[in-house]
Amino acid sequence: MGKRLIRWLTYSVVFALLPLVSSVLLRYFSNQLTIDSMTRSPEVLFFSLMLNATALGDLADIARPKKQHELTVSLFRSALLIGAVFSGILYGSLLFGTVVGNVKAEFLQRLFTVSVVIALASFVMALVSEVFLSRVGK
Repeated sequence: MGKRLIRWLTYSVVFALLPLVSSVLLRYFSNQLTIDSMTRSPEVLFFSLMLNATALGDLADIARPKKQHELTVSLFRSALLIGAVFSGILYGSLLFGTVVGNVKAEFLQRLFTVSVVIALASFVMALVSEVFLSRVGK
């Protein structure tokens, strides 16, 4: 179980966080790190989408789950797919805000708040699914 979680943390979580960390550091070093600049960046949504996608890929490795695990695997797949779809919808909303140009800052702040919540929920769901997969094996 430990090896699988360490691999997941290294390859999925750390690499999914890389654009967000890079963006924050670049903004910090250029003295442009503000809440407003963060609400306009899609990196939180990228993190969420990557966690959902990699967890879905890991679940897909189970060709035919055992009978007692079919419902659990289906629930994980559904929840992760919903998270990925919502991340995509929020990304589209963020693009809409930048294309239109005259979107209120309140809209972007609320969108950012929802994005962070979705990212945290995606992290928890992906972590639980990886723990489940490490316990039932492949």
